[in-house]
Amino acid sequence: MHLSRNLLSGAIPAGIRNCVGLISFTADFNRLEGKIPPEIFELSCLIELLLDHNQLTGEIPENAGEKTPNLLKFRCNNNRLTGPLPTFKHSLKLKYLNLSENEFLC
Repeated sequence: MHLSRNLLSGAIPAGIRNCVGLISFTADFNRLEGKIPPEIFELSCLIELLLDHNQLTGEIPENAGEKTPNLLKFRCNNNRLTGPLPTFKHSLKLKYLNLSENEFLC
């Protein structure tokens, strides 16, 4: 699902969990706000998640990679995310991770 550069605003709906076969979700360069729904990290087929350059807030769940074993690419830079940096210790296939330009605790 490619939604990049569409001036979308509002929150990512929790109903995204119903997209069980979703392989790619790109919604970068929009005006999305609020927290990243934890349900997005339950999509076991997800390979690519691009949410950079939005206005997302809150924390990335510590167990974000537990149910997304196929995740290869996760970009969430240039938002307003806070909290501790997640480890993604269960995302063994993760090759590209960009969380820069946020407000994470070190």
